[in-house]
Amino acid sequence: KVDDINRNQWMISPESALDAILSHTIVLIDTQVLDGGFFLDPKNSPTFLFEELWRGKSLVSPIEIRARSSSLEDTILQFVKRPADGSMKRFSFSGIYNDQERLLAADELSSIDSKYVKSWKDILQIFRKVGVNQTNVDEIEATWKQWIEAQKKGNI
Repeated sequence: KVDDINRNQWMISPESALDAILSHTIVLIDTQVLDGGFFLDPKNSPTFLFEELWRGKSLVSPIEIRARSSSLEDTILQFVKRPADGSMKRFSFSGIYNDQERLLAADELSSIDSKYVKSWKDILQIFRKVGVNQTNVDEIEATWKQWIEAQKKGNI
């Protein structure tokens, strides 16, 4: 029932909340779950969303992510690497709260040789190198891990 939903729990739009109620699946795009305010809010963790939207083992996962790659790990890399040639691009991660730190990270990512970025963890190292707030980097890392693990478990 619509009345059963506590609207204060939803960071997603009312339309998406209604979609979750009326359809079998809620569709999110990769940047929603891997970057930005939605991504860093604990109420929007894959565990929370999966538990809130779960409809039983016999039905498909209630969460579908439209991503640049079939793997969320590869999707994170595609935020910063051009698929055609693997060269680096300037991606501004909105999950980095401080504007100056966000710009420094984007500048560093665009200037580094792509051979040094083989994993999403390498991106976190770049964030640390340029001085992104450690707590912020830890939040990003924890959230990326949660979504990657949820995908590996087949929950999304």
